[in-house]
Amino acid sequence: MAFPEPAMGTRLAKKLLIVCALALAACEQLGGYTSIADIRAAPGRYEGQEVKIRGVVRATTKMPFVDLRTFLIEQGGQDLLVITAGPLPAEGTRVALRGVVESAAIVEGRAFGLRVREIERL
Repeated sequence: MAFPEPAMGTRLAKKLLIVCALALAACEQLGGYTSIADIRAAPGRYEGQEVKIRGVVRATTKMPFVDLRTFLIEQGGQDLLVITAGPLPAEGTRVALRGVVESAAIVEGRAFGLRVREIERL
């Protein structure tokens, strides 16, 4: 039985590492998560659609008289407002959620009041 030369084994190991790295990088899409950049780039496409997003909480707001709770979620330099009925996450924490994309208006492909109404924290 012949064994591969060490150089061939090393090349194979490098190729396997590259494949594994690419697979890990693709995990976000495999998990069904939509990037915030994609939602911002084509708000009309996502209007009224349920999406899963994740990122880091950058700011939180609670308006007690109208029971409104919102937070900004940031991913890759892009942020998106999230409206929630649940507890506000702490700033700086990573969150994942499922929600519906909403806008006050979309004019010539530009969204005004773009937000996600949270359905469930994942």
